[in-house]
Amino acid sequence: MPRAELFTPGHRACQGCGEALAVRWVTKAIGPDAIIAHATG
Repeated sequence: MPRAELFTPGHRACQGCGEALAVRWVTKAIGPDAIIAHATG
C-alpha cells in the first residue's frame, strides 16, 4: 500500500467511522487517478 493519504482530513465522519476507514483504504488501493462520486442524504 502506498503511504500517500488521498482521503484528506476534514470529512464529517466520526474518527472511528467504518465507512470513512473503508474509503481511506479503497482510495489507497485504487490510486490517485480515480474519480469517486457519492450521493449524500
